[in-house]
Amino acid sequence: MMARKYAGKLASNPNCVGDNVAPQLSWSNAPAATNSFAIIMIDPDGSSGLGSVHWVAYDIPATKTSLKEGEANATGPDIVYGDNGMPNGVYRGPCPPAGLRPHHYVITVIATDLAPAALQPGLTRDALLAALKGHALASSSHIGRYAH
Repeated sequence: MMARKYAGKLASNPNCVGDNVAPQLSWSNAPAATNSFAIIMIDPDGSSGLGSVHWVAYDIPATKTSLKEGEANATGPDIVYGDNGMPNGVYRGPCPPAGLRPHHYVITVIATDLAPAALQPGLTRDALLAALKGHALASSSHIGRYAH
């Protein structure tokens, strides 16, 4: 289960009762041809089973093997954000409706052969996945759950 601090925080949404702190992530053993990483976080249970996109990040240099807790809450030189429904695209934590079973939040790190800065900012999840076709080398996912 994900801690409340990782859940979304938005005064206009009563389901966003957390602190919206981006979780710490680390990865290792990327393929030798890796030039950059991408990160996607989705809630397949969101929108009544249609899914919700919470985080789209990419152009992360291959030399970077982790994100500190809270690092994805702000723009920075080693990460480009895509379109996740928030104005600047930074991490958007879970906001499932109260009283439901826990939603599943799938965080996937993808190793790519694309050089950092190869992709334009603001890509949607679908546009990023299309751009990564033929360039994704490996991936690893972690599933967290959250309910309130």
